[in-house]
Amino acid sequence: MRRSAAFPSSPPPLAELERFLAVAAYLVVRHGEAYTPTFERLEQELEEMRRRLGNQDRARRVLAELMQKGAEYEDARTPDRLQLDLEVRRLL
Repeated sequence: MRRSAAFPSSPPPLAELERFLAVAAYLVVRHGEAYTPTFERLEQELEEMRRRLGNQDRARRVLAELMQKGAEYEDARTPDRLQLDLEVRRLL
């Protein structure tokens, strides 16, 4: 079964989700409580996305710190460790 273009497989970007939340807020204020479930759902999705992005940022900082410390011990690295470092640096 083919998915409709109306339902993309990846989540919308943060800015787009914020825009959707603003529209839902407008609908609740302008047209009443019938739109509250949509507003609450978008609010939850936005909080979850911000949390996930925060986790990724923290993980990047941890990796950067570890790589900085590892640079101090360059002589102790093995070829496998060097390959891992190169792969991690590409992610940053």
